[in-house]
Amino acid sequence: MIPVLCDLLYMIPLGALTVYAGGLFFAYPEQAFLPYLCAAVLLGITLAVKHWDNRLRFLIPGVPAAMLAGLLFIADGEKRQAFLEGNRWLVWMIPAVFLCYMAGRLASSYPVVRRVLFTGLFLALMVSMTTGLFSSRMTVPAAFLPMLAIAVQEIQLKWEKSGYTDGRAHLVSIAPFLVLISVLVFLLPAPEEPYDWNFAVRIWERSVDVVKRAGNLLHQEDEDYEAMIGFTDNGVLMGNLGNDSREMMKLTTDRNSGNVVYLAGKTMDTFDGREWTEKNGAQASDRIMDTLESLCAVYSYDPAIASDVLRRADIGVQYLDFRTRYLFTPLKPVLAVDLADEIPYGQLGGDLLAVDQLRYGSFYRIPVYRINQDQEIFREVVNHPAAMDEAQWEQTRAMVASMLPGTDAGERAADTVLPGTGWSGLPAYRERIRSYDLQKTEISDRLEKYLDGVMAGADSDLERLERLETLLSGFEYSSSPGRLPAEVRSPAEYLDHLFYTEQKGYCSHFATAFVLIARHMGIPARYVQGYYVRCGREEVTLVTSDMAHAWPEAYLTGFGWVPFEPTPGMRSVSSWEVTAPRSGAPERVTPDLPQQAPAEEIPLPEEEAEERHPVNPAYILVPLLLGSLFLALFLAVNAAINRRNYRRMGESGRFRASCARNLAILRFMGFVIGQGETLQEFRDRLTEKLPEEALGFIGCMEEHAYAGREADSGMRAGAESSESALMAELKRQKGRWFFLYRFLLSGRRSAPAQSRSVA
Repeated sequence: MIPVLCDLLYMIPLGALTVYAGGLFFAYPEQAFLPYLCAAVLLGITLAVKHWDNRLRFLIPGVPAAMLAGLLFIADGEKRQAFLEGNRWLVWMIPAVFLCYMAGRLASSYPVVRRVLFTGLFLALMVSMTTGLFSSRMTVPAAFLPMLAIAVQEIQLKWEKSGYTDGRAHLVSIAPFLVLISVLVFLLPAPEEPYDWNFAVRIWERSVDVVKRAGNLLHQEDEDYEAMIGFTDNGVLMGNLGNDSREMMKLTTDRNSGNVVYLAGKTMDTFDGREWTEKNGAQASDRIMDTLESLCAVYSYDPAIASDVLRRADIGVQYLDFRTRYLFTPLKPVLAVDLADEIPYGQLGGDLLAVDQLRYGSFYRIPVYRINQDQEIFREVVNHPAAMDEAQWEQTRAMVASMLPGTDAGERAADTVLPGTGWSGLPAYRERIRSYDLQKTEISDRLEKYLDGVMAGADSDLERLERLETLLSGFEYSSSPGRLPAEVRSPAEYLDHLFYTEQKGYCSHFATAFVLIARHMGIPARYVQGYYVRCGREEVTLVTSDMAHAWPEAYLTGFGWVPFEPTPGMRSVSSWEVTAPRSGAPERVTPDLPQQAPAEEIPLPEEEAEERHPVNPAYILVPLLLGSLFLALFLAVNAAINRRNYRRMGESGRFRASCARNLAILRFMGFVIGQGETLQEFRDRLTEKLPEEALGFIGCMEEHAYAGREADSGMRAGAESSESALMAELKRQKGRWFFLYRFLLSGRRSAPAQSRSVA
């Protein structure tokens, strides 16, 4: 069994690579699995021919070959030609798989062949990674597995071993680990574009992530963020995203929460061309100030439409496999000094940070206000803001405070539960927004000219932002855009790279572009990282690490912060009907952007009635006949060879041949000589299960093998008599399957070695 497994370790991946390489030059059938299935069958045939110690192994390739030859022979010349032309891959695969078999067989035995094979696979991987010639993710692990096997065998050559020194057995024993490594390589995220050596970087990043996770088990106070995908407090624009799906949190929502919830965790305000950072370190209640400003804006405009623009929802967040100090909330939360579960926290810039680390089981529930952003009533309030005054602000603050625990009956005043949110703090709050979220942002002349055309006719900040959102969402989404070039060192260079070079990316790239362009247009904006959660109809939604997202928020003077979604394919309409509709849903102006012309539609031909032809019986009968003739001829030749060899043997040879057949019959019946068991012990064990005449040959066999007794005609006749008894017993035990065992026995060689007979 060990030689078979050792060969498989080479032949399976080499066969997979061969099939894939053939697909680059030959047209495969629509069933993509069919070529791989054919290759597996052919490899199985070659392994059976190599390792099965029975002449019948030649029937495995012989009978199908005879049937196929007969089918091609009787086929019409035109059909035969069409078959060969349409299935060149099959004609090519037979010798190709045979070459894989030979390469695997030679590589498992000869160091020189292994080294040549290793070099060839290594060079093929380098070509694949640098040119993208072999784009399938399967090619890397398929080449990696035999390379690992070769490395193991080469290392073994350098060892000074003692005791059990079978190198093949050792290779087979560690094969599961080699396969596991190859599977992990396959699971690693691979870029769609040719490798730019991020492969090594990804392995390094994954290794760092694994070490970090292991360290978190020992250091419970460490923050636990996903390095590849998932929430992170790092604002570096990475080259490619991973595909991890850890269970991070559970989100509990009510019917007012909408079908999408943005859970904000980290806001950033400064971008240097490659990385976002946060300069705003003010310990102020800016999140609740935003909620109060939006509510006050609506009540100042018209109290009757308050529920049409802002709707209260309640959410709950429970932490699972996540340790962090960040509190995740949607925009417009209603926050007290302490949350419902008495989680003390502080506010740093736009972030909410718990005093103590949150971990598995941590839970909080807070009310939030959802914006009816896709209705015309929202546009009216934003585009025609009403003047606020202190009386309305304080009235709104008192209303919000009454929503919090312990204030239902006026037990705690608004100044107690909402400190630092008074009317007097509004100017400082707005000044922080202008200082940190409206930083001067330069862009190139060509991009500015292009954006001027896109924004032509837009008469409000909201319309300009909507046009920008539409513009960016028309780009291509890609989780593997590659790392930013080294020459990108400023916001202007980043925008030019995105617009004129790359034209694709993921959420971080588009959110960054939105914030930079909005600031250039004079609108405060910030970059937010958190989770994008589609809630559906369930009240509890599992938040996983692959829901991590980045999006922009823009500050509209007189209303507050508003989220936008420029990432292609991510925007979801989430609104509700107003009680007093104005002019219907807003019309989003789509700028005239250059787009790729749609492919010309080609009319399909009218379906013709399928003409059915009866199957020619010859196509079935002739292959079966030829296969049967080949089988009969093979068995006849095999029997003749056995008789000839038997006649040429002396009495000792005939005796050994009969003993070997008897041991084979015993194996068919389930009786095998145990490790370290003598022939006499073997006979004693079988005495109670088989008749005496069936076991008489064992004593003579023991004398011949160990005492040196020369076999005579009597010993040979006794062995043949035991064979007849054993065949009768085999027929009694196996019943209808007796002829199968007799068929298999006929393929045994007539003159096995003496050592094989004894064993």
